[in-house]
Amino acid sequence: MPQLLHLLNLLGGNLVARLFLVGGDGTDPRKGRMLARRLAVLLVFGLLHGFGIWWGDILSLYAVTGFLMFFCRSWQPKLLMGIGVSLYAAMALSAVPTAAYPFAPPSARAEAGAALIPDPKALADRKAKTLERMAEAKASWAGAYRLNMKEYLNLLSGNPWLIPQTLALMMIGLSLFKSGFLAGKSSNRRYVVAIAAGAAALVPVACLAWQADVLERPVLGDKGLSLLLTPVVSLAYVGGLVLLLRSGAGKLLSPLYAHIATAQAALPYLNPTGSLTFVSAVSAHAAVPGTAGIGAANAAVAALVPILAVELKPLRVNGVSPGVIDTPWWDALPEHQKEAMFKEFSAKTPVGRIGRPEDVAKAIAFLIGDDFITGQILICDGGLRFTA
Repeated sequence: MPQLLHLLNLLGGNLVARLFLVGGDGTDPRKGRMLARRLAVLLVFGLLHGFGIWWGDILSLYAVTGFLMFFCRSWQPKLLMGIGVSLYAAMALSAVPTAAYPFAPPSARAEAGAALIPDPKALADRKAKTLERMAEAKASWAGAYRLNMKEYLNLLSGNPWLIPQTLALMMIGLSLFKSGFLAGKSSNRRYVVAIAAGAAALVPVACLAWQADVLERPVLGDKGLSLLLTPVVSLAYVGGLVLLLRSGAGKLLSPLYAHIATAQAALPYLNPTGSLTFVSAVSAHAAVPGTAGIGAANAAVAALVPILAVELKPLRVNGVSPGVIDTPWWDALPEHQKEAMFKEFSAKTPVGRIGRPEDVAKAIAFLIGDDFITGQILICDGGLRFTA
């Protein structure tokens, strides 16, 4: 679907922003060489993936456009935005036939409009060709590969037209990243404006798509108009996600992300036969009213353990779920309130006290030391989950 491609292209601006963080602003030759190597790897991977697996791969398009962006990465946000918007608008307007403009003669408009109505015979021929290609792909692996190769070559032949469009969107994306919008650093007002503009743009985009795809009566100039408006809709998604995270909804996933990111960063340095131990919490295993959010987040961390134990073998992966532990985590409470809470939990805990940091440390050391345990969650709560 064209709208999806435009959204991916705009998000490609954020991809280039990440590459910009790798390659710097052009003042460091070492970082520039690293960026060039990564773009080369992306290009090779995209071509291999496109020719060998899926014809719809657009990583090669991103790589080629990224090489062009390589020379623009030190530009200021305003310059990037100005050139990007101008180039993109020119590409979108070029997709609008002259007959769609108000100054076009009525006869030309009528002729162009009639040409948009699909011919039944042409539709039948297209359907027959599609069924023929599907039959070829289903017949054998060789047939499927030939079809994939043919479609990917067709996609590559259209890339010269897609490159300037993608370059424009990447310039806009990098500008928005440098200015803080895509990095989540803009004001709430700007994100609200982006959401409002995206919602307004979504109405004509949806109507044009309905006319073309459902009613099969496309509007003259719909492709150019959709090209112009779709990036605005994409920015609304960014604004909505940022405001959602700022509202506190992102806290539900923050423990999971922290554990995954830390594990990914540590993997290159771990002994292949070593151990990786996550720390969840007993709220993942106890039904305590008022802890649904944090309980779900900690349960997600616990769910990682058995899956990663299989994926990362022979590396052992385990987890510890502590109960109420006397650590600075509770220092946000007033002292008298904290003491009252600890006293209440001590009374409920079968072992008669709350936990200490060394209790959790011993549990972690046990899991690290036993090389025949993997994929397990060790609950270290003194039995509190049974009585809470």
